[in-house]
Amino acid sequence: MTKYFSFEGTATRSEYWCVTLITFITSIILFMILAQPSNTFGGGDLILVLLICVLTFWLGISTNVRRIRDTGQNVLWIIAFFAPFLSFIVMLVFGFLPSHKD
Repeated sequence: MTKYFSFEGTATRSEYWCVTLITFITSIILFMILAQPSNTFGGGDLILVLLICVLTFWLGISTNVRRIRDTGQNVLWIIAFFAPFLSFIVMLVFGFLPSHKD
């Protein structure tokens, strides 16, 4: 499990898509929880939700960095991860590119 939070190494296409699916589903669930108008979070609940958001974000970034490295591209492409709309297209392309063979 520590591999998923590390920026070292590479990520295969299947690993990339599995992590992307997990982070997508987690994000939808968190959004549904936060969007409820009747939610009154206590201090502990809000901290737990924020912790899950941070962990999901870190997981997404680390997996994207490893996937970019696996395709043989410059890791600075991760900057596109922070651009709205562009990030979806760029990371979709990296998700379909084959692994780079040395």
